[in-house]
Amino acid sequence: MALFTFALMLAACGGGQPLSPAAHLGGAGGGLVSAEARWWPLAVSGEHVFLGENESLSLLDVSDPAHPRRVDETILDAPVLHLAIYEDHLLALTRNGLRVVDMQSLAVTGEYDLPESLDMRLHSDQITLLSTDRQNAQAILVTLSLKNPKKPRRLGETRLETRHLIQDLLLTAGDQLCLADANWWAG
Repeated sequence: MALFTFALMLAACGGGQPLSPAAHLGGAGGGLVSAEARWWPLAVSGEHVFLGENESLSLLDVSDPAHPRRVDETILDAPVLHLAIYEDHLLALTRNGLRVVDMQSLAVTGEYDLPESLDMRLHSDQITLLSTDRQNAQAILVTLSLKNPKKPRRLGETRLETRHLIQDLLLTAGDQLCLADANWWAG
């Protein structure tokens, strides 16, 4: 169903004309696609779209936007939450942490385990991951170097005590990071 919805989105962007998806999706980027009240992460590189559907990671050829086709698929160790392109690598954040994926073969070439992963933000050659430690009521921010994407190296970690439910990690101007949290239980 997600592939069908994505095909409709691309067709709507071009008014039915077979235009390059890069023109509509910003060349290389990412986001979320929705179908049946569910969201799947996606990342775009040229005429290829990477789509996360639960534990499945699919490579779609969208050179003909009216007729996208699934070229390859692999299964990761946990549901895919976010996707991003870094140089010639696909960064997939799963519930179990960061997975660095070869964009040609969809093979996992590097990983950094971080249970209860929630979000990630890429900045230059560094990535910041957001995780939760529910037992200790903490949010965990881990910054990794991607200079060698096959072996992400931890640069630092910050633990923040919170009684709130962390929702998102925002990257603002420069190197400033902000946490967007909400206390769902507060009246």
